[in-house]
Amino acid sequence: MSIAGIEQVRAAEAEADRIRKSAEDEAAALVANSKREARKLVEDAEAAAQQEYKDLLAKAAKEADVLYENRTEEERKTCEEIKAAAGEHLPEAVAKIVGKVVGTYGNS
Repeated sequence: MSIAGIEQVRAAEAEADRIRKSAEDEAAALVANSKREARKLVEDAEAAAQQEYKDLLAKAAKEADVLYENRTEEERKTCEEIKAAAGEHLPEAVAKIVGKVVGTYGNS
């Protein structure tokens, strides 16, 4: 092989090395960029999930407050009905108690 042929082979090998190195650098940069984007996607997804959790928790708390208020109002009305019904029988109860007290102790 002539010196010119050897020079061409060396030049081709050098060019191949340069192309290989460039491809490796490009692949490494692509991998690093992909990892960075993946981390960003995970962070964004976690932030979105955290916000959704907070929103759902706040919504559930509001619904619980409404249910609590409704139930409290229902129970208050029930208590008022019971008091009203008891009030209707108050004269009878007083008469029975007075009758028992006077009847038991009034004969002494």
